Amino acid sequence: MDPKSLIELIGRGSREALERQWTQAMETVESLGDLAEYAEVLVELGRASRATAAEELAWSGVETLASRFEPKEILATAGSFLRAVGQSDTLRSQIVELYQKAYEGTEGLDELIAEAGLGGGRPVRRALRTLDLCLSIKQDDYLVSRDEDGAARVSNIDRASWQIRFEGTEGEETLGAVLLADRFRLGVPNEFCVMRVFDVGALKKRIASNPVAIVTDLCREHGGVLESDTLESLLVPDFLNESEWKKWWTKARTAVRRSPNLELEGRSPYTVRYVEKPAELDAGVFEEFSRKLDPKDKLAIVEEYIHASKSRGLAISDDLVRSCLGQIEDQAVKLSEKSGWDAGVWWAVARRIANLAGVESASEPAIEYFRLQIDLRSMVERVESAPLVSCLVSLFLEVQWSDESDRLLELLPILSTTVCDKVVARLLDTGVESSRLESAMQRVLASPLNHFGALLWLWDGPAKEDALPVPSLATTFARILRGLDECRRSETLGRGKAKTVNTRARSVLAARKFERFDRMLEQLARGMASALRTQIRIQDGLGRAVREDLVRRLDRKFPSVTDQKGILPWELDDVMYVTAEALRRKQEEVEHHVNVTMKKNSEAIGAAAERGDLSENSEYKFALEERDLLRARLGQMNAEVTMARVLSPEHVPTDHVGIGTRVSFRRVGDGDPYEVGLVSPWEADPDKGWINYRAPLAAKILGRKVGDSVNFDHSAAKGEYEIVSLANLFAEAVCD
Repeated sequence: MDPKSLIELIGRGSREALERQWTQAMETVESLGDLAEYAEVLVELGRASRATAAEELAWSGVETLASRFEPKEILATAGSFLRAVGQSDTLRSQIVELYQKAYEGTEGLDELIAEAGLGGGRPVRRALRTLDLCLSIKQDDYLVSRDEDGAARVSNIDRASWQIRFEGTEGEETLGAVLLADRFRLGVPNEFCVMRVFDVGALKKRIASNPVAIVTDLCREHGGVLESDTLESLLVPDFLNESEWKKWWTKARTAVRRSPNLELEGRSPYTVRYVEKPAELDAGVFEEFSRKLDPKDKLAIVEEYIHASKSRGLAISDDLVRSCLGQIEDQAVKLSEKSGWDAGVWWAVARRIANLAGVESASEPAIEYFRLQIDLRSMVERVESAPLVSCLVSLFLEVQWSDESDRLLELLPILSTTVCDKVVARLLDTGVESSRLESAMQRVLASPLNHFGALLWLWDGPAKEDALPVPSLATTFARILRGLDECRRSETLGRGKAKTVNTRARSVLAARKFERFDRMLEQLARGMASALRTQIRIQDGLGRAVREDLVRRLDRKFPSVTDQKGILPWELDDVMYVTAEALRRKQEEVEHHVNVTMKKNSEAIGAAAERGDLSENSEYKFALEERDLLRARLGQMNAEVTMARVLSPEHVPTDHVGIGTRVSFRRVGDGDPYEVGLVSPWEADPDKGWINYRAPLAAKILGRKVGDSVNFDHSAAKGEYEIVSLANLFAEAVCD
């Protein structure tokens, strides 16, 4: 009997008939999805002041279903019955037992149930929402804000205390289970708000290739109803310009009219409505999955299916997931027979799907494949997705290499923040020397942008920080700023990657209310503080709020830093003043290094790899070593460019010795002349008498005035000299 007929029995007061028909429905239902509307029967009993009868029907219904289905399958239905009944200690206890059976063996389960308050102490909806979210999420899963336009990614789950750490648009935060569920729902990588924060490049591609998916996502995010004007404001101008919008919306309207889940109403502005269909989600999923060729596209389909199933309270089809997983693993096995890194991505996708669905994945073929790989670093560099990198590293750690420490030390600098701790824990377990760990960390510092994830890991505080030779917070922070500068200046990085770099930096720097930054300030010298303040203020990528918070904290600790008159240019450790021409030459040197020298090295690696037998290929190993040296050199050059500030001729002082000053001396006693010019390290030229303003000789004369005396003791000048005149060296150079 359908729910409407049961509600009619309530109106007629036919209690026995109601109980009989209700029991029959619970005993004969074939799909739990068919029970979605039966909770309304219990609601109607409550309205009729028959709360006890509603509680009894709900309890008996759950008992009957528990005898026919697995506990995890009936949780959604049982939860809907409990929400319909409201307060019922008996029903609460019954569903607590269901959760315990469904998630038996889950770490921290009893603590989570107590924290959620399902047994009592919290409203039913809040308790169920907490359990459903926290039992579903895993590290690297995405979260979507319930009442705001934001997203986050889970970075750590402490199941002992149920404190969940996540990074999002507002930086890194930690919340308890209940507050997390109050703020967020589970998200998927393909959702608009998730991609806007974590993968802008992929979002643009999705907007161009799949308009109906974008409209569906946004419609659901806006409560099921979306005006075309609102849609336009979300896409223009960040993703489409005005002319592109018109073409895109014309294409989208056609697709929306064909979609079974969307309805289009009105004209200019249009209204789009999302209509939830009761059909099972797995219909057609495997066909769409099979049509995709890229493993990441296949993963996105499975992730979207699992999320949609959970959000609608539908059971995830084990057969479907295993079919998808089998197809991925079959392709991985085929590719494993060939040389190359492609199979690694397929194995990582297989592991990710298995983790999401809680099923077993093949291990032996994957381990055998990775055991034969030489260049794991290139594989990781090609997989930009943090969850996939995490899966790759998990697979690496299952392989028993004889040179495991060497391999992991090579990987460490390029890993993401959430994976570094896992690798370091293994390295420490193997007894790796402290000097080798320190060398790996120095490689991170040498090239900040190329190793940005590991750099943020050093800043945020490794899990085993006390056992590691970590650099000082001041050094790490300065490198983070340098990496952000490299990101800002890069013309090849791409907008999506640049946004990811800035978002991660904001998140980690603001974590725990800037706790690490405040700790750094306690150890910071005043001279370094002034240099950092200058660097922070130009970092637009950090966002106004984070940037101002950092500066405000620094100014509070060092009030005098804001008095720029007290800071002499040559005292700034992280700023180097140069001419515009010198900066241009240095930038050309960097471009030549990247586009010529490093490109030749890349070609050499490819040519050596083609010769096969990489384990005995000395040319291949030499090319890889040369690559690391070239990358380190690039990091050093980028660091210098980042420090460079152009000093215009009009800013060169002539009332005292400064950067860019030509100083004329006369030796006391015999009048022997001596002349020097103070320039940047890039422009120093002994033949011209131009010296590095950072050299010890320059330190003797900087700040001095005409009439002052200086003692020299070097090959070009010995004795006491008096300053007789000062001139603008840069102005002279321009005139020449």
